[in-house]
Amino acid sequence: MKNIKHPLVIDLDGTLTPCDTLWEMLASLLLSSPFKLFKVLPYIFKNRAIFKKQVSLLVNFNPHDLVYNTKLIDYIKMQRQLGRPIVLATAADEIIAKSVYNHFGFFDAYYASNGEINLRGQTKEDLLTGLFGRQRFAYAGNDFSDFKVWSSASEVIVVNASPKLLRRATNLYPRCTIIDPKQSLLLLWFKQMRVYQWAKNILIFIPIVFAHKYFDLKLVAQSFLAFLSFGLAASSVYCINDLFDLVPDRLHIKKSNRPFASGSIPIAEGLFGLSVLTLSSFFLASYLSAYFVILILAYYLINIVYTSLIKKLAIIDVIILASLYLLRILAGSLATNIPISLWLLTFSIFIFVSLGFLKRYKELRQLNQTDVAQIPGRFYHTDDLEVVSAMGIASGYISCLVLVLYLRSPEVSGFYHHLEYLWPGCLLVLYWISRTWLLAHRNKIDDDPVLYAIKDMQSWFILIILGILLLLAHSA
Repeated sequence: MKNIKHPLVIDLDGTLTPCDTLWEMLASLLLSSPFKLFKVLPYIFKNRAIFKKQVSLLVNFNPHDLVYNTKLIDYIKMQRQLGRPIVLATAADEIIAKSVYNHFGFFDAYYASNGEINLRGQTKEDLLTGLFGRQRFAYAGNDFSDFKVWSSASEVIVVNASPKLLRRATNLYPRCTIIDPKQSLLLLWFKQMRVYQWAKNILIFIPIVFAHKYFDLKLVAQSFLAFLSFGLAASSVYCINDLFDLVPDRLHIKKSNRPFASGSIPIAEGLFGLSVLTLSSFFLASYLSAYFVILILAYYLINIVYTSLIKKLAIIDVIILASLYLLRILAGSLATNIPISLWLLTFSIFIFVSLGFLKRYKELRQLNQTDVAQIPGRFYHTDDLEVVSAMGIASGYISCLVLVLYLRSPEVSGFYHHLEYLWPGCLLVLYWISRTWLLAHRNKIDDDPVLYAIKDMQSWFILIILGILLLLAHSA
């Protein structure tokens, strides 16, 4: 039977919060004052406790910026109501521990690293047994170093543990309390990588489709390699964006569930995963050509500039978004050495600009239902709704005009034998653009427009008909 007179000792990093406060502070320094990192780097070769202290002194730590384990907090409050003393014992620096101690109203005391002692593993076990005695305190932890502490605890509480740690803990302590075990790391990374967004990379196959080279297995394989390289690059960019937006994402209703924001994937693991994704993307790109490597590099640079600066600039942000879609078509061209016609590039620019404005229109429509007048972090107001829709619809219709002009050009007659099959395609594109904007006006599109099109059955039906018309027009 649990002895409620024994104090309940709670670890901080990875337990009360799924985050690592040291990495959180280093990330904060990197984003706000990167040059300050040079001040603390020499201390990394000294005592770890000194390093934590120096980092803590440079960062204005705010406990509100962290995400916390709500299930553990509910458990702590229940134990508190039973009259049990609650103690915070953490390897984080005492500055951090004091902030968290003050943030919550249920701790009776706190113990932490102090610049000389790193309160972890055996050191923590020695402190707690000295304070309370062996088998006279309960301990909630999550790390393999916590087994030292659990060996002297009267009650073992395992929080936010990996499957490997959980197996060992349940073997050693069959009666341990398990709170909120970790999800599968593979599933978490699958979610973080946004693999479903790779559907946008289907644009890479456009050059071989319009060149009617879809039966050339070598070109298909090269396009698929480009697809993988671009997908890995896109996933790593999502990681970069999520690390940049860590604090605001935690305040967002939906984005707070993202692996980085929720702390499911710690920052240290996130940076490692980001490095693996980036290197893998360039590794695959190097198999195609040096030009493809440069294109992937350009994709990274455009995204970084967009995230840090351009996304705040109205209209320019949409043009940059359109250029990122255009890069995918160029990627398919570079991977297969199939040149892209000026007609295709022009058509693509206008239709992607239309979809970019559609995305902003969707956000403004949703904002209209709240008291907020401006998209957070962007220069669009709810009063711009009509102008944004006008620019988007006009751009979409211009893409149809480009398509009509292409069918009247000398180039098309030398490539297609039966032009009469292509004209209905113009009407289908016109219908698709008009229907998509009408659905957006009715607030029926709540996703990225490109992803919506990929999930929309009518869009697939139109795409299949367009493919059949292209085959009929090209057939001898």
